[in-house]
Amino acid sequence: MNSTNESITGNESSALLHFCDDGNACTADAWNGKECVHTPVNCDDDNPCTIDSCENGVCAHKQKDCDDQNESTIDYCLNGVCVHSSKKCDDGNACTIDTWNGNECVHTPGNCDDGNACTADSCENGTCTHRQKNCNDGNPCTADSCVNGECTHSQKNCNDGNPCTVDSCVNGECYHKGKNCDDGNACTIDACDGRGKCMHLRRNCDDGNPCTIDECDPYWGCSHTPVVCGAGKRCVNGVCQTISSPRAAPSSYTIPPGSSINLPWGTAVTAIGSAKVENGVTYVAGQPLIFSRQLGYDQAALAAQGISQAAGSAEMVGLAWQSNPFSVTLIKPDGSKLFPDSDRQNIKHVTGTNYDYYFLRNPAKGIWNIEIRPINPGSRGESFSLITGLVSGAAFDQ
Repeated sequence: MNSTNESITGNESSALLHFCDDGNACTADAWNGKECVHTPVNCDDDNPCTIDSCENGVCAHKQKDCDDQNESTIDYCLNGVCVHSSKKCDDGNACTIDTWNGNECVHTPGNCDDGNACTADSCENGTCTHRQKNCNDGNPCTADSCVNGECTHSQKNCNDGNPCTVDSCVNGECYHKGKNCDDGNACTIDACDGRGKCMHLRRNCDDGNPCTIDECDPYWGCSHTPVVCGAGKRCVNGVCQTISSPRAAPSSYTIPPGSSINLPWGTAVTAIGSAKVENGVTYVAGQPLIFSRQLGYDQAALAAQGISQAAGSAEMVGLAWQSNPFSVTLIKPDGSKLFPDSDRQNIKHVTGTNYDYYFLRNPAKGIWNIEIRPINPGSRGESFSLITGLVSGAAFDQ
C-alpha cells in the first residue's frame, strides 16, 4: 500500500479516511500529515478488577479471574488484587481479607490508604472511600484548608492598599474604616496624609472682619470677639476712629447686582454682584486705614458655570476723594504688594486728580488688604469714598 497521499484525489478528508482505514473497528484511524495512525479505542473503566478490551468496536469489561482452582477458598478481587479466603474463614465482610494461618482464621482489613493525610480512608461493601478531612472552623473570615493532615485557617485578606484606612473582616465582608486622626484639639484640622501618617493643620479662624479679634480655643474652637474702642471711637476696618466730628462718622451701603455704576472719568460699568461703598474720614498723621476684601472667587465660579460674563468681568477697587490726594496700596494674600505695571493684561490702573481705580482679572484667591492714607499734611481729616465689587463692562478698554 502506498504510504503517502500523493495519489489521493477528490474529497481529501473522505479519501484520507478511506485510505487509513485498517478495517479494525477497535481503532480510531487518522492521517497525521505524514502517515496513517491507528489509535486503540480506550475501554478503561477505572476498575482494577476488570480486564478491559474492545471487540468489534464494543468495549468489554471481563471480571478478573482470581480462581486458584482450590475449592476450599473463596476467590475474589479487591482493588485489583486477587484474594483467596478460606471458605471456613469467610466472615461475610467484603472489606476484610480472610485467611487461615494454620491455627485460626485471620480477618485482615483491606488496605484503602491513598497516601493522603488529609483524607479519611474507609471501606464500604468492598469499595474504598476517601473523604476529605473537615477543616471548617465556622469563621467566614478565614480560608480553611488541610496541609499534611493538619488544618490551617488563614485570615481573609482585606487589605485595600490604602494606609489611611483600618481594614477588617466582619461576617465574611471586608470593611475599610478611615483612620482616626482626631487629636482632640478643636483648633486643628485633622487628616491622614495618604501615607498612613496623621497631620494636624492649624485651623484658620480669620472671619475677614478686621474689627474682630479672632482666636481659637482647643475645646470650643474659633471665637470672634469685637474690637472695643475707647469713648467717642468706633472700629472701622480694624482702626479705632473718632466719631465726634460731624464729617468723621463713616457710612457704607451696597449697590444691588445689575446696577450701573458711573465712573469718575465719564464711563460706566455694571455690578455683577453686590458692590460695596464705604465713606469715611482718615488723617494724615494716623495709621493708614486697611480694608480687607475676599477676591478671586467670584470670577472663577462664573467661569466654572460657563457664564459668559466671566470673560468681561473684573474685580473693581476704586477710591475717590474731595481735596487732599490719597495713596492706594493693594496687598495680595501672600503679603506682597501689587505693582500696577507687573501684568498689564490682567491689571488696569486708572488715576486722576481725585480718584485711583484698579480693575483686576483673575486675581489670586484669598483675602486682599486695601491700604489708604492722605499724602499731603493737613489740619483736619480727609474724606474718601471706597467702592469694591465684581463688575463687567469696558473698564479694560479705557
